[in-house]
Amino acid sequence: MYCRMRGPAGENGSAAADLAAIGWTAAPDILEAPLGFFMVGGGFDPKLIVDRLGKPWMFATPGDLIKRFPCGTIQQQSMDAMLRMIEKNNIKAADVEKVEVGGNLSNYRTLFQHHPTTGLQAKFSMEFAMAILLLDRKATLATFTDTVVQRAEVQDMIARVHYAVDPDFNKLELQGASLQAILVEQSGLKIYMKDGGVISGRTEPAKGSPENPMTYEEVADKFRGNAEFAKWPKEKAESVIDQVKSLERPPDMSRLTAALGA
Repeated sequence: MYCRMRGPAGENGSAAADLAAIGWTAAPDILEAPLGFFMVGGGFDPKLIVDRLGKPWMFATPGDLIKRFPCGTIQQQSMDAMLRMIEKNNIKAADVEKVEVGGNLSNYRTLFQHHPTTGLQAKFSMEFAMAILLLDRKATLATFTDTVVQRAEVQDMIARVHYAVDPDFNKLELQGASLQAILVEQSGLKIYMKDGGVISGRTEPAKGSPENPMTYEEVADKFRGNAEFAKWPKEKAESVIDQVKSLERPPDMSRLTAALGA
C-alpha cells in the first residue's frame, strides 16, 4: 500500500521522540482510552495490532513505491512506457504527429489538467507528462516549473497529446477492485509519426514500484537531482548517499542527521 502521507508521519514521529527526550509527557492510554484515537473509527481489536511491529516491515513486504518522476502515482508507469518507446525507437519530437493515451475513468478524472500552463497544473496532466518526455527525454523537479511548461514547443506538443478513457483499460473499478489497483491499472499508448508509422505500447509496473524496484544507484541518482535542485553542494549530497548505503551499521544517526541539516 502506498501512503502519500508517510513523510509527515515520519516528521511527526521524529518530533515526538525529540519532545519525549526533553521530558514532555502525554496520557499513556491516548490510543485506547474511551475518548482516545482508536474510537474515532468506532473501536479497535487489540489482537490485530499487538505484537505486530515489524511483522512485516512495510519497506520489506510488500515494499514501497519510490517515484521515478516528481508527479502523481498515476503518471509513473505511463511515463516509463513512453520513455522506453522513445529510447527503443529513437523517437524525436519533431517527427511525432500525435500521441494517444488510453486509461481508466478514475485516473482520467484525477488528471484533469489537459492544457496546463503552470508547474503545479503539470503535475496533474498526462498530456504534459508525455510531451516533456518526447521533448527532453527526462522529467525532474526542474521540469515541473512555470517556465518549462510555458515553453512554446512544450505547449505545442501538449496540444498533440490526447488522453482519454479506453474501455480496454477501464475494467478494474467495474470489478470492485481496490483504489490502489485502479491507480496502477494498465494503460495503452500510441505514437503516430509524421511518416505514417504507428508505435504502440502498454504500461508495465512503474520503475521504483515493488514489482520493478530501482537499484540503489538509481535511487541515488534521483537524490542527486533533488539535491541539485535544492542547490546543495555536490559534496554534501554524496556524503548523504555514502552514509545511507551503510545505514544499518553506524551506532547512531548523528553523522547522517548532521549531513542532512543546513
